[in-house]
Amino acid sequence: LLSTSFDEGQMVKANDLLAVIDQRPFLAEISRAEADLASARAQLGQARAAETQARAEKERSDTRKDLAQKRLARSSQLR
Repeated sequence: LLSTSFDEGQMVKANDLLAVIDQRPFLAEISRAEADLASARAQLGQARAAETQARAEKERSDTRKDLAQKRLARSSQLR
C-alpha cells in the first residue's frame, strides 16, 4: 500500500477512499510482459525470414537437381 486514508476504528461510509495501492510492481510487470512480447515478435520475424530463406534454398536445390537430371538424360542419349 502506498497510503491509507483512515484511522483504525474510524467509521467509514460507502465509497470512502480507504487506501491507495502502490502501482509500481504492477507497472513493472506490465513493462516486463511488453518486453517479452516484443522479444517474441522479433523471434517470430527471424523465424519467418529463416523459413523464406530455406524455401529459396530448396527451390535452388530442386532447380539444380532438375538440371543435373536433364544433363544426365542428354548424356545418356548421346552415348
